[in-house]
Amino acid sequence: MKPDNALYYGSRGALYFQQQKYKEAIVDLTEGMRLQPEDARFYYFRAKVYYQSKEKEKAREDFKKAAALYKQKGNTEEYNSVMEELEKIQQQKNQNAESPEYYKKLGDELSEQGDHEAAIKDYTLGLTKANLAGVGVGLGETKLRGKLGLQITEVLKNSPAFKANLKSDDIILEADGKLLLSDKTDTLLSLIDGGGA
Repeated sequence: MKPDNALYYGSRGALYFQQQKYKEAIVDLTEGMRLQPEDARFYYFRAKVYYQSKEKEKAREDFKKAAALYKQKGNTEEYNSVMEELEKIQQQKNQNAESPEYYKKLGDELSEQGDHEAAIKDYTLGLTKANLAGVGVGLGETKLRGKLGLQITEVLKNSPAFKANLKSDDIILEADGKLLLSDKTDTLLSLIDGGGA
């Protein structure tokens, strides 16, 4: 096979995928796509590689492109298969989007990679999604005397917080005897993990 043959790159990309050499698989599948941009299989398999390497958003984009190409060519079975993969990714995203732990994990990963600004955004989203021990409040972070603190962003109607007359923009200083001020967002999250207001 010649190196300018898309099948060559597709086959080698599949082999790399089986060997869990995801970076190499992505390079080869991308080259195969360059040579045959209308072949949905390259997008489909690259999406599977992205998914396995935890790059879910890139996987979703490639699955969408593969689905569009399969639909365009009338390949109903392959189209339905790709749509099932997309549905799984969306369900996971929806489940994770409600979890403060998910955003803490994302923030930790970004912090380890040195992208502290993006990490802070994910930590803040985690705080917003937090619901302290079921009291019915959404939380965000605020600055108070040079420290990070928790500020109520939303109070759910008929929740314990609503009945206790908590309001949006109230600042929570203490929960279960713990002072809720910190220099770091991830430390603030650990203070409220399992705590109650």
